[in-house]
Amino acid sequence: MRFSIACTIAVLLQTALTAPLNLGNSPPTTSPEASTDTILPSHNVYRPPGLDKRGRRSGLDDFGRQCRQKVAGGVAWLRNAGADLTKSCRKGVNEVNASAQKANIDLTKHVKNSAADLDAAKKKATAQVKKFRQQ
Repeated sequence: MRFSIACTIAVLLQTALTAPLNLGNSPPTTSPEASTDTILPSHNVYRPPGLDKRGRRSGLDDFGRQCRQKVAGGVAWLRNAGADLTKSCRKGVNEVNASAQKANIDLTKHVKNSAADLDAAKKKATAQVKKFRQQ
């Protein structure tokens, strides 16, 4: 109910703001000062179709239902957009994790190979030192 009232107020404000300001016997609005002197019509002019004088729905227009449907559609769109964003974020995080794991594996291989090369160089140097001492 509150939401329907809020939608009605929003339409009333939108209608009031888009209505021409030079109504009645006032001069045409060419400046802000002239527009403040205009005579505005009664509030009955701004009533959206489908509402009677007491604010009840007259059955001519299902304004509240349309408003709820549009809001529900917007909420559904936001929910889907949020799900898509979450999915793409998870995909990006998974790709980063996969590349980090791959880099970690490559780094481990390089370290092991370097350790093996260093060990081989150490053995070779030790053998040369032993030869040199025996001479």
